[in-house]
Amino acid sequence: MDRVLTETFLDQVQKGNKSEQGWKPVVWTVTVDAIKEKCGKAVTKDNVQARLKTWTKNFNIMTELRDQSGFGWDDNRKMIVVRDDVWENYVKELALANTGGELDKAREEVENNGSNENDGHEDINGENEGSDKQLKRGSDEKQSANKKVRTGDAIAAAVTSMTNTLKSMVETNSRARLPTVDVNKLCQEVNKVPDFDRSLTLRVVDLLAADKTKEHVFYGLPDDFKKEWLMMHLNV
Repeated sequence: MDRVLTETFLDQVQKGNKSEQGWKPVVWTVTVDAIKEKCGKAVTKDNVQARLKTWTKNFNIMTELRDQSGFGWDDNRKMIVVRDDVWENYVKELALANTGGELDKAREEVENNGSNENDGHEDINGENEGSDKQLKRGSDEKQSANKKVRTGDAIAAAVTSMTNTLKSMVETNSRARLPTVDVNKLCQEVNKVPDFDRSLTLRVVDLLAADKTKEHVFYGLPDDFKKEWLMMHLNV
């Protein structure tokens, strides 16, 4: 059904039935009819929209992963790839943070919250339509169904958690690699600029210490240019 939906959506895009405002109403009728014709399954517009929402959620997770340093995309295998050293560092980070049970925690989270949120998996199968067959199910069976956790959902939640951890790692490592600022040298150079009182000197030091590019430009400017350049960046 996912394959049929993909082909149908692509066909509708090519026919101009998707704009910046979203899908045109005719698309939902066409996709519902395509599922019925090619899969022999009766679904609704809500089913299709819920499935599309799930696709978007999973796409965003994969996009975030691909944007992380050391991660990439293998177009032949259609999968996320990661350098060995990055993965090893991530595993070490998990161990240090005592978060090795990501998948178990994700399963628990989905189990606790899954019954209150529709993620599109049941929807595309048309199992949320309140049919007579569903109403006849016993209360024990309903409770069991509500607690059922799909592996795909748990993995998606785990990947989301992993992405957040990776972001934290990247930010921490980036801060650790920041070059140190020689404040004494910086103060000496700023003090050479004429007509700068203590307040302006402190503002300049704060500006240049926070931006290595500006610091390098400052050092490279001729002395008679430095005051005008600093005043421009201080908006004085």
